[in-house]
Amino acid sequence: QSVDGLTFSKNTINQTFDFEPIFPDKPTIHIKDCQAVSIEENRYIGQQNGRIEIERSEEVTIEKNQGFGKD
Repeated sequence: QSVDGLTFSKNTINQTFDFEPIFPDKPTIHIKDCQAVSIEENRYIGQQNGRIEIERSEEVTIEKNQGFGKD
């Protein structure tokens, strides 16, 4: 939250079932009040698509991600 200049790239996020989710309705990635954010070349592996939620942020780039939808 509240970052200027964040890069999140080339990661793999695997959904597991070892524990019950605490907040099952929350997005996989939530960017809020940020500037100059890059989310690129990431991969989500799970039963459903991962979710990327952007809130009150500027200069956000989302490219070449697999297994994600976007809110």
